[in-house]
Amino acid sequence: MRIITACSLPDFIALVLPYMANGSLESHLYPAASGSDFSCLSLVQRVNICSDIAEGMAYLHQYSPARVIHCDLKPSNVLLDDDMTALVSDFGIERLVMNVGGNGGVDSMGNSTANLLCGSIGYIAPEYAFGSSTTTKGDVYSFGVLVLEMVTRKRPTDEMFVGGLSLHLWVKSHYHGRVEKVIDSLLIMAAKDENPEDRNMWEVALAELIELGLLCTQEAPSVRPTMLDVADDLARFKKYLAGDASATFASSLGISSSSVIGGD
Repeated sequence: MRIITACSLPDFIALVLPYMANGSLESHLYPAASGSDFSCLSLVQRVNICSDIAEGMAYLHQYSPARVIHCDLKPSNVLLDDDMTALVSDFGIERLVMNVGGNGGVDSMGNSTANLLCGSIGYIAPEYAFGSSTTTKGDVYSFGVLVLEMVTRKRPTDEMFVGGLSLHLWVKSHYHGRVEKVIDSLLIMAAKDENPEDRNMWEVALAELIELGLLCTQEAPSVRPTMLDVADDLARFKKYLAGDASATFASSLGISSSSVIGGD
């Protein structure tokens, strides 16, 4: 999210940001709860939004002059402009990093916030519960939760997730053979109206997003991909969706167009 300017007066302090006509990602996933009249996001829009977020996070982790760990990535902190391009916002509890190591750890950290603040319930990486230092792999975990949420339209804090059950475990338990039970019903209905060729691409897209979400939300930080790898993967996948349905999608993360969900 670009900052236009800042205002600092004795009784008023503010950052001026661009107006986002399409609100937050959360308001599109749950229009009834947010009181908005936005229509349901299509599958292509969801893939594009995931790609936009991944590109933004990869920039923060790898290319920003002051490397940033966001620490609070979730749908309400993703805003959509006039063209439905997603922008990452709300850096209230971010960490400023001097150097990002190969394992996603940091060599030096700014004091932009208290060390105990690591995100929002449902999106916080499990290692933070055991006192682990903030790393970029924590943002990867939050991104994975967000991806699974976009596919299922289930919040990670949904009341169904009790007794050790999480959004990750729920999706993973249905992945082989029963994945249609966890996919957003609006996406399922939309897919039924597609011709067989386009429907095959939809199945590939859903499988890709689910596998990506599961990879990013693995319990061990060391086996999660980097946001740069994720961004590259999604960029290639967008090209696959925009091209010939018979084209092969080659993923650097081990995901392929052969990993599709079952038919009827």
